[in-house]
This record gives sequence, C-alpha cells and structure tokens, in this order.
Amino acid sequence: MEDTTIENALKTFQDFYHKKDFATAHKILQENRSSIEPGLWNYNMGVVQAELKNPALARFHFLLAEKS
Repeated sequence: MEDTTIENALKTFQDFYHKKDFATAHKILQENRSSIEPGLWNYNMGVVQAELKNPALARFHFLLAEKS
C-alpha cells in the first residue's frame, strides 16, 4: 500500500511541475520526503530548486542524489 502512496505523491508532484507550479511541486516533495527514496527525492528537489532560481540549492540536491 505504501508504494501506491509514493506513486501518487510523485504523480501529483509531476502534475504540478508540468503546470510550472514549482512552489506547489516543492511543497508536495517536502510533505512526502519520508516516503520517497532519498536519491530520487534529492534529484527532484534539485530540479525544482533550479526552476525556482536557486542554483546553489539545486546543485546541493543534485550532489546528494548522485551520492545516493
């Protein structure tokens, strides 16, 4: 059942990301951090941070994703 929750959270994140609602996509990731594998979470957070014009945070999350 937990996989369904993760899949739903990631789909919701993608929906908002594709609508260019990056603030809401960020919020969805934050709310579901404990449910998403750390590497995937950091990668997606890096993408959102880049879209939100936070290059330092984006790089930080990409490095953490790579480490995972």
